[in-house]
Amino acid sequence: MDSLSGSKLPRAEKCPASFALPAIYEPSSKAAETGNEVHRQLEDIANGQREDKPEWLLEMFDALTSGGAKVYAERCLAWSPATGIGRDLGTHGRDYSGLREGEIGCTLDLLVLNEDGTGVVWDYKTGFHGAPVDSVQLSHQALAAAGAFDLEVVYAGIVKIDVDQKTYSEKTRTLGEMALDAEANRICSIVEMVEKVRRLPLAQLNVNPSEDACRYCPCWQSCPAQTAAIVQVAQLAGLTLPAPADVTATPEKTAAAVQLVKLLEPWMAEVKRIGLERAKNERLPLEGGGFMQAVAVEKESVSDIDKALAVLVPAYGDEAAALVETKRSLSKGAIDKLVRAKAPRAKKGEPGTGKDAAAEAAMEKLRAAGALKSSTHYELRTFAPANAAELEAANG
Repeated sequence: MDSLSGSKLPRAEKCPASFALPAIYEPSSKAAETGNEVHRQLEDIANGQREDKPEWLLEMFDALTSGGAKVYAERCLAWSPATGIGRDLGTHGRDYSGLREGEIGCTLDLLVLNEDGTGVVWDYKTGFHGAPVDSVQLSHQALAAAGAFDLEVVYAGIVKIDVDQKTYSEKTRTLGEMALDAEANRICSIVEMVEKVRRLPLAQLNVNPSEDACRYCPCWQSCPAQTAAIVQVAQLAGLTLPAPADVTATPEKTAAAVQLVKLLEPWMAEVKRIGLERAKNERLPLEGGGFMQAVAVEKESVSDIDKALAVLVPAYGDEAAALVETKRSLSKGAIDKLVRAKAPRAKKGEPGTGKDAAAEAAMEKLRAAGALKSSTHYELRTFAPANAAELEAANG
């Protein structure tokens, strides 16, 4: 089963049962690797290694630490719900070797200590940007820092970092003595709930699935909520479905078919969601040796219409300007269609000519002008047995 830590407290608060289920830890995702790299760069900056670091990250770090007397990066602390004591473990990088029984460890992305006896706890968020500033994870960090460094007041803040746009935003809340006491009680209640569900048989566990609780949960394979929808859909699929020709035979049969479709729709959507999330972490085997797997698909779209038009209008005139829809949008597909329509046919023996070459050249100009952006989404695809080895080789 999963163990409690500062970063897992938000999930424990929403679904304590997830800490009583068998857990399987998956490899880091691409988004997690990107976040880890940003953390490493910011840790280097905190340690004085500023050379070759992105200017926007340097500016962000300087703003976050402005006026601070002492700065700690990736520092490991602990706080005990039983004793209410916070300690500095003196380690880094999630090294909790000095953790005592009953303590909950945490790694602070950034801690700034001020001369006036206050401190600022900063938590970087590079992937999921919906983390609230009143998160219990931040509360735990604030309690640990207050105890370890004898702080009267702790300012707890979230730094939402957009790596693609090279921007950030921050939000803080103030935790004085009364607020810290309230958050200590909040964490003690969470720990009590976890201890309670761990004493229950697995069959009696009541899980509370939600987007926030399930996002990083390692209990997908053992969670009853994730399998309940699939079981119910399978049961519904066992109903006798009307033949297409019978659906319009009478108004009653049409109404019955529509009701059946409406009944299936929410379950179908839920199964697709579960299937896609699970297929990000493991293969879904099919009869005959094939499997389903979530594949990252990068999609490029127009991010700056004015920059795109600055490239297109001189070459294609008003027809390019007309591609911009009245709702102020411009699709990459529309640009591709225009360029191909205007491009001459390929000349035999002359590489780099023709519609394909013209379309690619136009896209390269748009990329160079900063008019396009890339985004990644997941699509659930089915692979025949013959393609399974090819996919495995492609994914390394």
